[in-house]
Amino acid sequence: MNPKELRIGNYVLFRNHNEVATVLIIKEIAQYAITSTVETGNHFVHYSKLEGVPITEEFIAENFEKHAYGSFGLNGHGYLEIEDGKFHLLLGGFSGLKKEVKYVHELQNILFDIAGIEI
Repeated sequence: MNPKELRIGNYVLFRNHNEVATVLIIKEIAQYAITSTVETGNHFVHYSKLEGVPITEEFIAENFEKHAYGSFGLNGHGYLEIEDGKFHLLLGGFSGLKKEVKYVHELQNILFDIAGIEI
């Protein structure tokens, strides 16, 4: 995983452990992050052992309001729709930005950048 993709609070997955962690500290030069999990506490982890947490419909349903027409509202800052098993972020209405989002940290970073929303 590229450390430039991460910020404190991002959810990441320990490769080969199938354990979701939260990034606490990022050390880009030293090539590691300090992460925390509920089950095992804090860890120093090399970036090569981290990967993105895939977005799932369950994660979206737990964190956002589902609209009648099937998309999920992003706290008044756009929508997330599921199309052919892929998640698309829609900003600025029908004529605005449409971007495929594959990982939770991508969605976290976009929402924080545009609206200061933490998930």
